[in-house]
Amino acid sequence: MSEKIKQVLDIIKTMSVWEFNETTSALEKEFDIVARPPEAIIVQKVVKEEAQTEFDVIMTDFIPTKKIRVIKEARTILGTMLKETKDLVEAKNLALSTGCNLDEANRLKKRFEEIGCTIIVK
Repeated sequence: MSEKIKQVLDIIKTMSVWEFNETTSALEKEFDIVARPPEAIIVQKVVKEEAQTEFDVIMTDFIPTKKIRVIKEARTILGTMLKETKDLVEAKNLALSTGCNLDEANRLKKRFEEIGCTIIVK
């Protein structure tokens, strides 16, 4: 390592985080560069592009003693007839909602977990 680089490193070691951040920003502007490894830039772009916006709420199981309450709640959500809702609930793996936003998915999950259901949000 050259003497100049050692001197620069010694100066950097004495800097506060704020000073180091200012230095990094100044170097980026001066030399028109990005002070991050290429992998970090790629990961950042992929994460932004793949952010999930639609979720499915699936009931996979329920406490048998709470069956009637589960059927009532599912019927309210699904808007189906009693017999049809009963059959869907008993079959398990019931999609309570598909393509909903995260807030709605979490609201449904909480609502059904409170009455003894096992819920998966995908």
